[in-house]
Amino acid sequence: MAVGHVESWREISLTEGHLQQLHRDLLRESTRDEHHRGRYKTAPNHVEAFDSAGRGLGVVFETATPFETPRLMESLARWTASALDDGGHHPLLVIAAFVVRFLAIHPFRGLERRHPPRSDGRRAAVFPLKGRNDRSLCDRGIGP
Repeated sequence: MAVGHVESWREISLTEGHLQQLHRDLLRESTRDEHHRGRYKTAPNHVEAFDSAGRGLGVVFETATPFETPRLMESLARWTASALDDGGHHPLLVIAAFVVRFLAIHPFRGLERRHPPRSDGRRAAVFPLKGRNDRSLCDRGIGP
C-alpha cells in the first residue's frame, strides 16, 4: 500500500474516488497496468472457471457492466460509509456486505488473472474499517 495511505488513514473517508485512488496506488509499480490503474473496467470481466490446462470452462457469474460500474461503486461507497457511521449493524457485517457487492461489481480489470483474488479485494475490504475505533474490532485484533 502506498506510504501516503498508511500515514494518513485516519483522514481518508470512504468514497468512490478514494477506492479508485487506492487501486491506482496499489498498481503504481506495474508498468503493464499504466493505462488502466485507478480506472474502472471498460470491457466485461465476468468471473470464469478454467481447467488445469487453462481452458475456459464457462462463466461462474456475470459481473456488473462497465456502464453500470461507476453508479454501483458510488452507491456502494455511500451505503458503506453511512452504514458504518450510523452504527445500526456491526461493522464486520457491513464490511462483509461491502466485499460481496465489490466482488459482484468487479470494478477493475485484469487483476484476477495475475494476482491471488485477495490482492486488491482484501485491501479494498479493510479500507472502510480504517479510522474505526470500535472496541469489539480491536479486541479481536481486527482494524486499526
